[in-house]
Amino acid sequence: MFKIGLLNKLFLYIFITIIFFNQNVFAKSLPPGSGTGDVKANILILLDTSLSMNATAFGGASIYNPGDLILLNDGDVMVGQSRGAIVKFDYTSEDFDPSFVDPDGDGVGARLFQGSNSMPSCELEAGRQDSRIRVVGEMAKSSNVANTTPNGKEVIYSISESFGTVVAIDADGNCVEVIDVSELGRTSFGRFDRTYPKGLDIRTSGDDDHLIVTGFHKICLDQRRVGNRRNKRWRCVRWMEEPFFFTKNLSRNIQFLCTLTDNNSHINFRNSLKATESISMTDVGDGEKNKLFYVDRDEIYSFPIVLDSTPHVCPNSSSEPTHYTRNSGGNSYNPVARMSVDPQDDNVMYATSSSSHTLQKLSIGATITTSATVGVFNNSKSSANNINLVQPKGLHVTNDRVWVGNAKNSVQEFDISGGAMTWVDEMGTSAISRAEGAKRAIKAVVNDSSLTTGAYFGYGYWNAGTVPNGRGAAGKWRPFSEYSCHNMCPKAKRFHRCNDRCDYYRSWDATRGQHPMGQSKQCDDNSCLKVGVGPNTTTRIIDAVDKMRLRFGTDGTAFSQLAYEYFIDDDVGLINDTQPECQLNYVIVIGDGMWQHHDRTIRQIKDLRTETARMGVNAGTGVKTIFIAYGGGIKEKGDEQFKEAAKAGSCDDPDFGTDQQKDPNCRQRIIAENPKQLVTKLKSEIERIVASRLSFSAPSITANIQEGGDLFQGQFEHVTAGQWTGHLIRSEITPDGFVITTSPNNWDSAEKVQAQAVAGTRKIWTVLKNKDYKTDYNNWVPENSSEINFLFEVLGSTVTDYHNPSSACKAHIGETGNADDIKGLINFVRGEDYFIYGGNCSESDLIRPHVLGDIYHSQIVEVGAPGANVNFTSTNQEAYYRSKYGYESWAASLADRPRTLYVGANDGMFHAFDAETGEERWAFVPPFIAGRLPEMINDGLNGIAGSKRGGSNAIYAVDGSPVVHDMYISGLLPDGSFETGGVKSWHTILMIPYGRGGRGYSILDVTDPEKPLHVYSIYNNYIQNKVMIALHDGTIVNSNVKLVPDLDYTGGKLTIDNSEEALTAKYNIDQARAVDASNQVEGEAEVFDERDKIVSCSSDANFYSSGTSACYTGRVYNFLYNMPEEFITNPETLVVNKIINGVETPLTVVSVTQEASLATITFAEDITINLGEGDNKSDTETDFFNMSIPNIGTADPTYDYSKLGETWATPRIFRLPVNRQGTIEEDKYVAVLPAGFGKTDGLGSAVYVIDLESMNEQTGGQYPGKLAAGGNGLINIVDINNKFTDVDNDLHEDIPNSILGDPVVITPDTFIGAKWRGALVYVNDFEGKISKINLTSDTTANDPSGTSINLFDHTTLFSLNANGENGRLSYFGMDATLGEDTKNLYLFGSTGDFGDISRKSKGMDNILYGIRDKDFPNFRMVNSGAAASIAEAMNAKKIDDEYELSPYCVNTADDGADQGDCPANKKDAWVFKLDKPQNKKNDKSLVGPQGNAQQTDNLYQKASASPTVFKGTVYYPVYQPTSGASCAVGNAYVCSADDECGINTSEGIVSAVRMVDENAGFDENTKCFYLQPGVLSKLVVFADKLFANITTDSEDQKDSLISLLANEGMISIEREGWRENY
Repeated sequence: MFKIGLLNKLFLYIFITIIFFNQNVFAKSLPPGSGTGDVKANILILLDTSLSMNATAFGGASIYNPGDLILLNDGDVMVGQSRGAIVKFDYTSEDFDPSFVDPDGDGVGARLFQGSNSMPSCELEAGRQDSRIRVVGEMAKSSNVANTTPNGKEVIYSISESFGTVVAIDADGNCVEVIDVSELGRTSFGRFDRTYPKGLDIRTSGDDDHLIVTGFHKICLDQRRVGNRRNKRWRCVRWMEEPFFFTKNLSRNIQFLCTLTDNNSHINFRNSLKATESISMTDVGDGEKNKLFYVDRDEIYSFPIVLDSTPHVCPNSSSEPTHYTRNSGGNSYNPVARMSVDPQDDNVMYATSSSSHTLQKLSIGATITTSATVGVFNNSKSSANNINLVQPKGLHVTNDRVWVGNAKNSVQEFDISGGAMTWVDEMGTSAISRAEGAKRAIKAVVNDSSLTTGAYFGYGYWNAGTVPNGRGAAGKWRPFSEYSCHNMCPKAKRFHRCNDRCDYYRSWDATRGQHPMGQSKQCDDNSCLKVGVGPNTTTRIIDAVDKMRLRFGTDGTAFSQLAYEYFIDDDVGLINDTQPECQLNYVIVIGDGMWQHHDRTIRQIKDLRTETARMGVNAGTGVKTIFIAYGGGIKEKGDEQFKEAAKAGSCDDPDFGTDQQKDPNCRQRIIAENPKQLVTKLKSEIERIVASRLSFSAPSITANIQEGGDLFQGQFEHVTAGQWTGHLIRSEITPDGFVITTSPNNWDSAEKVQAQAVAGTRKIWTVLKNKDYKTDYNNWVPENSSEINFLFEVLGSTVTDYHNPSSACKAHIGETGNADDIKGLINFVRGEDYFIYGGNCSESDLIRPHVLGDIYHSQIVEVGAPGANVNFTSTNQEAYYRSKYGYESWAASLADRPRTLYVGANDGMFHAFDAETGEERWAFVPPFIAGRLPEMINDGLNGIAGSKRGGSNAIYAVDGSPVVHDMYISGLLPDGSFETGGVKSWHTILMIPYGRGGRGYSILDVTDPEKPLHVYSIYNNYIQNKVMIALHDGTIVNSNVKLVPDLDYTGGKLTIDNSEEALTAKYNIDQARAVDASNQVEGEAEVFDERDKIVSCSSDANFYSSGTSACYTGRVYNFLYNMPEEFITNPETLVVNKIINGVETPLTVVSVTQEASLATITFAEDITINLGEGDNKSDTETDFFNMSIPNIGTADPTYDYSKLGETWATPRIFRLPVNRQGTIEEDKYVAVLPAGFGKTDGLGSAVYVIDLESMNEQTGGQYPGKLAAGGNGLINIVDINNKFTDVDNDLHEDIPNSILGDPVVITPDTFIGAKWRGALVYVNDFEGKISKINLTSDTTANDPSGTSINLFDHTTLFSLNANGENGRLSYFGMDATLGEDTKNLYLFGSTGDFGDISRKSKGMDNILYGIRDKDFPNFRMVNSGAAASIAEAMNAKKIDDEYELSPYCVNTADDGADQGDCPANKKDAWVFKLDKPQNKKNDKSLVGPQGNAQQTDNLYQKASASPTVFKGTVYYPVYQPTSGASCAVGNAYVCSADDECGINTSEGIVSAVRMVDENAGFDENTKCFYLQPGVLSKLVVFADKLFANITTDSEDQKDSLISLLANEGMISIEREGWRENY
């Protein structure tokens, strides 16, 4: 049976690290704990904001994700974009056709066809038509459409996925016709009814062209208004899906809907019509050979079609589909995204493969086989010898050409006239600029908890300091201006070719707050250190990069001066005697090319390093500067500058950059060719910095002890530059709590796994389309590299080319491209030494010495014979439900189910171990965790210190703690099908949150531990703003190959640079600059002729589509964006700010309209975008503005996981009363999951209630993972603004909210007195609010008036009043108990910044607390203000008001007050303040008046784990940092208090069984029980003893298990009682 808590076994997590002294690289910081590991690195990111950052990766026009394409008769190419409508390329210039979509015939077109919801005219239609297109599906062309003029006109038919229609346009972008939803067969037009055309093809037969469109209608059968109070919204709760097969003889204008019933079409064919996004016909005049080929789940099928006498084409009613099973039965081909039959040969087919990055030529016969394949994965531009493809999808086949669109955002042309596929050309480029890519990379860094827990970040930007001179010229120096970089610049000289006197920094401006608040005094669009290095800077950095502006010029002294003067600034204080001597300090400079004043730049960067080295900074190596050369195409001179700067910033080794280099501190310049590489390499470099500071034994994070004979310990060892090694150890334990370390039955699963890896018997599986894991549970193999690589790339990562001809092992395993690395990563996960840990290139295929990865935060769960409770006392209990539905007989049938241990590890797998032997039964790679595994690869570790030895990044992967529950549901059967028709049975379901590994979870059915089943997985792809779902069969819903717009969401910031007007101006100036460059004569003055022609500002309202200038002034701005409805209805609520030199002023919005995918915003005043260049550009400068668009969630609220952060908490499962007037039989199994860790945009500030009974809904538009009650299961917890100004008038920034800890969930099974069904849920959030959530069947509140209450209502029970000064962050969940005397429920928690456990700062004021819920077991709204409003939260009772204790609570640590026998008896809460003085108004700063360190009374104590209640006493693990600037480890304490009265009982802790420190015992200063140096884990109870694990920096202390004797007390509910059900 499965058990968690105090039942049978002892679970203890001990984490041990081996000490290393060389630099190392990994993607996660070690946990807080010991000495130098507790001191965060200081990292300043300085970003190049010169105008060249607007450039893209390679030349040509910008397109977005080409989904399909058409070759026109004149050789031009029309591209349907997966987002952003249809564009047309001029084949000769490889740029947009400027005359495309030109309805007024003036020769200036919109260059983009996106239609209109009221198109005034379409050639074949009467009246206005809805021709809107945003997401373009399949496309096809006909030159034989009846009634069009002239004869032979090319007409392009395209699926409009966004609007459910088929839109036909001609080659000039004029509307020809619209086939609307009614023509496609839809007869219902309710608010939730939708049409989804999926496949489209045109084929010529004789004199006629035939169009086929397939898809389905999604009809709502039951719509209801659901939600609570003001949040009520209409929802569809039941759907029907109807496939359709539309056919039209275009040449005779005859259209027809083919009948699809059981009598005339096969059910499998009808179901495929709902899924296929690619269809292709053979010659429909060819009698019995007529076939419609289609793709379903990456595989090819065909179905006979018939051309009747009408004539039109329909399916052959008497036939069945033919399945050409991939790589089986004689078929051989890669997974297919799109395919097309050769128009000249029905026996030949061309197909793109997104997962294998290839274009295939296939032979069609009785089987389908591959004749030829071209393409390798590479983001670089292609050539005849190197055909590089990235997720190719779009496909167009003509008589002699094949055109392919791919995720490089380019189109490639192949010549097939000679039978082979010969590469011809590539056109197009990424739509994302270098600047936008840099923004995303920096955001990814500061939002990554694995990085922010190891470093403080700051941010600045630099270019060249030019400003208008006020006399008609802009972009050159203003003489004698203090704002220009150089004091004097003669008028005859251009731009930056002047003298060297610069002033880019000018000291720290503290008028906006004490550092890190404030900014550099020099702060305009040209240079600014915008965010100081320090704690909690994420929100400010994101805001700063979103407001970034680009300026002309690139002066190296800008970044060198910013870095040098900032770090030596005494007012900043990063380098002084108050800072730990072991603290690391780094600058990371990101630039895209050559800079001016190189010599001075090098001197200053070197001075920063050498001068600070003499001061002892970075252990005597100084402040180091790292350089990233970004964007590709950097000229040779520029690259030499990067190399020289890299040496100056890191070392003095004369052999720098050669094989003879000896200094390990040397750091080469890092090359990032494109935005995707920048994300990977910037994160990798910061990971390397974070890692190099860590060298200590890691602390245990959690421990669960159970009664009985087994102690299971999860351990790990830190490994430099590699995968951390893990252990799962079994030891025997006696009933009275003594561990028998010498028992012959003890084992270490790491040894078992190692042996299995060597023997090749490990079973590692994931869920792959068409690669059934159930055959042998071992499909994670190189033979499935194409399918697995699809998962590697599903989140946007790519596998780096690690081994290649220029790498350390080039003579042995180096291959161009990453095909070998994809297979190598697969084998590395299996245990092979692909990254050459051993330093021997010839042994890359051998098993590493240690294979099992680290078990870090994941708790172990044991599952054996079913044993849930069936002894009920009321029919509102789940025990009753089990008893009624045959749980006992089902459990009896599984009485011999083998005991299995389940736990996640950071090797990327969720492991199942035999609890008797320790052998691994199997390991599961969750599909979305597979998307993180490419982060393991770091090519900077290829050949460490000049050797052959390699390395990899250690990452967070399956890091969350699972929960298991037996459920009576319509579940997944062993054959892979679901129970249907209301049939239910018992299943053991395992829910696996990813923890720090990601924003998602997976569901497994482990009813049979030898044959587990993947049910579904969920992931919030926050970077791409979309929710993704992995179905049971491996289909990834809303991946790049299966887009579902209803699962996308918006949110973030828009700036003027994102406007279509800005993009038009940028396009125009780019073209003019290119012409000027072609006319440039070397050595002569720069040519500006073409740019001078377009300097005048235009006010044309159609500038966004037809403007020719580099400057626009007007009130109307357009954005390719779906604007939330609230702003369209109430435009005045859209907050837009204009920013001039950092000062924001509001802009008034007059109107917001939405036309298809184009949002139009009208302001009350003129705004200018001016991208002109040269002395003749307009004086009018750009009016930079930005607007914040809130995340309003997905279009389909049922799957709105847009608030899901890193899922740190362990979920709880119970039955929810969806019909509160009903009975428990009508209730549904749900999981309560806090939204987890997030830093911005509301990410993490919510609680999810997930409908687990929807897991069988996996067909058509229905997906598993629904939120309860039609989306009401998303419970948003408000994020209050807790900016705070302290007594010194220093401003402390707002704390972004998240909910990290486990929820307290109380049900009728855990509290027998409950009269309701369901549960009461309590959560404590990061910013200190404690919320109570009603998930019960009660309908009226516990108040005199009997106020009605709703399901999902929540109220703020109490506030800890956290702010940036007192640091009361809630990292851990609460414990709970029912008071013996008061009979009230008490909630216990503690505060402290566990992510920065050694931080010391003025005003720090952490607490231990007990809060009383006097209403329990009932619910009511306890505060005034609307439900779920900020007002309601702000009106909650608080611990204190600024510095004064509130009357609602008592501070039991205050020795100066007469506390009495039970000071909290009449209070709502008690607190035990950990820090001194008790009144923080009197606190001292750590830095004295002269800048020297000074002693304070504050202890700076923090909670190191969640509390534990046992027999009326609450036990709190506490950590106290070491005093002064020492890097030594601090001290571990246990503080205890009476649960109801709050009286300190720490003196009653009798002793510790193992005393490492002779001074252990009650400490008079802290009033707690001192243990030893180190960090204490959560305390757990066994045999009246308290067990915990302690971490220390002592190499001699190997045994970290301690035991304390508990003091006496009484309690009416046993410890863990409320958790027993989970």
